[in-house]
Order: sequence, then structure tokens, then C-alpha cells
Amino acid sequence: MKWSEVIINMNGRITITVLCSMIVAIGILYVGITWYQDTFNPTIIWTKSISEKINFDQKKVFIIGNSHVGSIDPYYVEKKINKNGYDFRIFNLSVGGDNPQKRENIIKQIIDLKPNLVIYGIDYRSFEVSSSEHEIQAGSSTKINKIKKILPSFQDFFYEFLSPVTNSEWFSNIPQSPKIITLRIFNHLIYGSVELERLNLDSQKPLITNEAVGIKPMNNTELQQWIDERRSFRGISQLDENHQFNSLQRIIDKLKENEIKFVLFTSPHHETYLDYLSNEDKIIFDEMLLNIETNYNVKIIQLHDKYRNMEIFANPTHVAIETSQEYSNDLVEIIINELKN
Repeated sequence: MKWSEVIINMNGRITITVLCSMIVAIGILYVGITWYQDTFNPTIIWTKSISEKINFDQKKVFIIGNSHVGSIDPYYVEKKINKNGYDFRIFNLSVGGDNPQKRENIIKQIIDLKPNLVIYGIDYRSFEVSSSEHEIQAGSSTKINKIKKILPSFQDFFYEFLSPVTNSEWFSNIPQSPKIITLRIFNHLIYGSVELERLNLDSQKPLITNEAVGIKPMNNTELQQWIDERRSFRGISQLDENHQFNSLQRIIDKLKENEIKFVLFTSPHHETYLDYLSNEDKIIFDEMLLNIETNYNVKIIQLHDKYRNMEIFANPTHVAIETSQEYSNDLVEIIINELKN
């Protein structure tokens, strides 16, 4: 046998070995992710628990989003709604650190509970680029200056080349970093889970506590100081390369497929935060809202600057629990207007 044939055979064996190793590694990762989701995802745990005792004939409204939605009082909203002649149960399913990609991973479980209406609170941070993305952003006290890479980037090329795969629903269920998911699993096994400690299966706001949202409001001076000390927003990527925006579109598609009414609202921010954001990010965010409103015929209620001058915030992006009644009233109005249609 010639040396060239030997080398080809060896290369073939190496290739097969590498491919088999990758398949095994991906399989182990998939099993680990599935187990992790079922064991440590508080929303999945709650949906399994509530499905055993909920009355599926009872009309339900689910309010979803991140911690910016957490100060909405579902009991207060429910009482006000039902005083108008309705008979609904209102659940606030907000989760700290939530974003459309995370929410997409568990939207099936929410759909299986057959809500009559889903109301999703979004904000600028819902579409923030990850720290690993190619655009590096530096903050200033009034705006974010984006630092562009001068040389061509192989990472940019692969983002574009692989976008049909990375923008798919299948890919969205894979963690962006296997290292992070592995560390989370070990961390939860060793130290437990803060999210699970907060979980209250019998509450209508089961997934987040008042303390996690912020109870007492700050004054304007304190809010400005908070912004000055914690400037960290990384900016929003364009619509065609924003994975969070793609996930939001798929969430809407799934809800529409299941004939579930859907409304979007933007959560309130204080002016210190709104002034800190760059004009470019505000324009992209507005484009997203217009795109959803136009292409999906989804109602969008914009609350992000409604309370910009009011001292009702626990920090610049979270309405405090103690001063959240008007925010909850906004949801009452949104729900009643939707039920009338």
C-alpha cells in the first residue's frame, strides 16, 4: 500500500473519530440541557404543578416578561378586572433576567395551560446584545459610543454564513455557551438555586419576589447616582441579526397558531435611564415595535416613557413595589380594552 493511501485512510479514521466524538458530546449536552430545564427551570416546575390543580375552563390572563414587569400586582389587577363583570384569574409570570430567547424555550408549557390572553412586557434590555457579540460598546454618562472593528472579522463572516441555522427555533434551544450551562448545573447542585428558593407554587406571582424587584422608591438624585455608577448597557443589534427579536417573532407565531390573544407593552423607565441610552438604540427599538405592529397586527402599548419624571422607581428601570399601583392600573386598562374587542 502506498504512503499516500495510508495517509488518506488515517485521515478518514481521524475524521470519523472526530465526528463521532462531536455527536456523543452534543448528545450528552442535549440530555444535560433537558434535565437541567426540567429540574431547575422555575417556570417549567410551576407549569407542571399548576396544570395538576388549575381549572382549564377558568379564563386566564398571563403577564410575562423580566423583572421590570415584576411590580405588577396580579391580585390587584384581578380584583379590578372582575369588578367590571369579568371572571378571570390573573398571573404575573415575570422572571428576573428573562428575554425572548429564554421565554421561547418555555412558551409551549405556557400555551398548554390555555390562557385566554398573554401580555408580554418588553424593554430595551430584552434585545440587548450578549457580551460575546462582535460589537464592543463603551458607555458614557449620556450615551453609548460604539467601537467598530477596523479589520475584517472572521466572526462576522461565520455569523452571516451560519445565520440560517443560528436564527432557527432548534438553535435557540441550545445555550449560547455550553461552559455556562455546565457551570450553572454544578452551581445549582452544590449551592442550590436562588430562583427555586423564590418559587412559590401557590402564588399568582410565583416566579419572582418583591425584594428581587425593589420595594421602596428612590428620589431623582439617587436614581442619577445609580445610573452613573452602573452604566452597563451593551446596545441593541440590528433587526436582521438580533436573535432576541427573532425569538419574539416565533413566540408570536406560536401564540397565533394556538389562537391565543397577544398584546405587547413596553415597561416604564425613569428619564435617567432613557437619557443614558443612545439615539441609535432607541431608533432600532422603535423599528422593532413598528415591525411587530405592522407584520403581526399586534397591539403595542408604550409605557416606557409614561412615568419618566416620576419618583416611583426602585432603580431607573424598575417601578418600586410600594409605588406600583398606577403601573398595575395600566395593565387593568390594557386587559379590559382587549377583552372588549
